[in-house]
Amino acid sequence: MSLRILKRKLEKLNKIQPEKTSKLPQIWANPNSKLLNEIEINSAKFFLEQIEKIEQLSKSEKIEFKAKNWTKEAIIYNIFVRYAAGSFLNAIAMLPYIHWLGANTVYLLPIASIGQQGKKGELGSPYSIRNANEIDENLADSTIDMSASEQFLAFIEAAHLLGMKVVLEFVFRTASLDSDWAIEHPEWFYWIKEENANNFSPPCFSEEELGKIKENILAQNFIELIPPNKDYIEKFVERPKKVFKEAGKIIAINEKGERCVIPSAFADWPPDDKQPLWSDVTYLKLYNHPSFNYIAYNTVRMYDKELAKEKYEQKELWQKISEIIPFYQKKYGIDGVMVDMGHALPAKLLKQIIAKAKKINEDFVFWEENFAIQEKSKKAGYSAVAGYLYFDEHIPWKMQNFFYMLETEQVAIPFFASAENHNTPRAITRFGSIKYSELCWAINCLVPGLPFIHNGFEIAELAPINTGLDFTDEEMSEYPIEKLALFSNIRLNWSSSHSIIPAIKELLEIRKKYIKARDNFKKGTFFKVNTNNEQILSFIRKFEKSILFLANLSKSENYAEIELPNFYNGITNILNSRNIDFHYNRIKLTLQPFEYLIFELH
Repeated sequence: MSLRILKRKLEKLNKIQPEKTSKLPQIWANPNSKLLNEIEINSAKFFLEQIEKIEQLSKSEKIEFKAKNWTKEAIIYNIFVRYAAGSFLNAIAMLPYIHWLGANTVYLLPIASIGQQGKKGELGSPYSIRNANEIDENLADSTIDMSASEQFLAFIEAAHLLGMKVVLEFVFRTASLDSDWAIEHPEWFYWIKEENANNFSPPCFSEEELGKIKENILAQNFIELIPPNKDYIEKFVERPKKVFKEAGKIIAINEKGERCVIPSAFADWPPDDKQPLWSDVTYLKLYNHPSFNYIAYNTVRMYDKELAKEKYEQKELWQKISEIIPFYQKKYGIDGVMVDMGHALPAKLLKQIIAKAKKINEDFVFWEENFAIQEKSKKAGYSAVAGYLYFDEHIPWKMQNFFYMLETEQVAIPFFASAENHNTPRAITRFGSIKYSELCWAINCLVPGLPFIHNGFEIAELAPINTGLDFTDEEMSEYPIEKLALFSNIRLNWSSSHSIIPAIKELLEIRKKYIKARDNFKKGTFFKVNTNNEQILSFIRKFEKSILFLANLSKSENYAEIELPNFYNGITNILNSRNIDFHYNRIKLTLQPFEYLIFELH
């Protein structure tokens, strides 16, 4: 319905302003174009053509998922809307390109309304949620008389026409400092005296206390966890009686007539984390216990056993949180969610969140922002995790260990096969080579993972969206907040001089031909092949047809000798025409920096 309304409004706009033009990436209009630049387009006419293209594709090339647990079949394209597209209307125009590329699932970073108090950068972080049930109006295209909510619904409808799934990221344990909930329910927040706001800092623990805390958590012992010192605890006050906004800032008055404010959050684990305060968000008060009226590791993540009792649960808050996803299911028809810091939520609350969503749609999926690939995520109700390839893919010995794990263990839960995400360095910056990015994509298409494209990866974007994970001090200083798209008005530069787009498409075709998505994670389909050189990565994927992968994960030329299992007596190079010395199941060759080869085995 919203897509139809959008079409009518575009048709009207095209009649009123037929000469109106704007610039958009050429590749959105023509994915086969070898030029990565922006072109002048007739605005309304172009968007109408893109919608018509989507409608035509839905009749001839609609994506079909074969099973209920569809995550195993997902090929993911990750979008930060305001950065990669600018608006939902532009994101709709991107969909034919994403479809052509070979992705079948679109995963969006948070799109809810953003808080303004203490915001970072000129735009603020999408993770600073003011109202989880309101869409950020800045994501609406202003030339069309439709709200952000209506344009988002049109985007969902367009994606579903193509058969694509849409997954949306949510944040449940934090809120912006000016959250709408703070006015309505001050008891859902922590409060400190306003006079303590300027010198507020995370609690400090002695070396002895830190050692004991970490020892207890490692042993999963949550009984009488060590609290912060008395001076820190006394900065917090009980729920105030009066709450109001003053110059855009939320202020409260307690029973003593003292002015109070909501404190900024901070990295709670480990307790000696040196990150500065998170100026734009605060922790929600999930439990209400008189002896735990403070923010610390033992109240917002590693919940003390005494605190985590049913009688202290903020049941109304839990109810409100668990209704967020059903709201998006019913109103927009999303297909799944990525839960930010889901492992830090009380297990009972997470179970409640999942149960309510599954009751509406049993095929609805939950993904977890967890870098570990563990069975406990699956038991908690997730169908995929972020995994850790972002951090290891450029390190040969770690990849050798990773391959060993894939061969010897059942993959506990599907994970994202990606060399970068919105919090990590860009893949190309690891070695300064686009060949490395292409090699990563080749690996990520063929290992038992979920191929994952972070917007900009395909055009070798250098600038990170955020410097949240795995950055050096020098890299962080190179990218202050005003240079980071997560907080500031920075758009993805689609006019790139580099691209691995043809390789992305070709490798996905190879994956489709040789790897059965439903059996991709089964033990016995992945075999690590040992070589005489740690820099050389090699493995076999065994399905109806077997393929051998060989790669040089190094900036230097490297020689390799490998021996195939005896049940293979021939190979065919399926990627290029390079001749290989193959004799009696042995391969000898020299690989150039970041070169990879794929063979069909006979």
